[in-house]
Amino acid sequence: MVDMSGLANGLSRWAPASVMFAASTGREVSYESSEWGHGAFTAALLSIFSDAAAYGSDGKLSISEIDEELTTRVEELTGGKQTPVMTKPGAVKRFFLAAL
Repeated sequence: MVDMSGLANGLSRWAPASVMFAASTGREVSYESSEWGHGAFTAALLSIFSDAAAYGSDGKLSISEIDEELTTRVEELTGGKQTPVMTKPGAVKRFFLAAL
């Protein structure tokens, strides 16, 4: 099993201004299903980008909003067995990955 926590910590040393999303915590399994057509993380992420309600009143998706939505949707898809995580340096300002 790959140590995802160690990988994330190492990445933050090599690229200190990077933001990383991971499908699960370091000791969890990332689930896939033919029903979703992807892993739970990818299915949740695609559903967020195609859900106008996720963009909120400003019509934009920030990394923090994506993190919150991913956590909720992946936990729902997997019955709480998988929890995605995001790492980012505290100095990274709010920025958007998508807009309507």
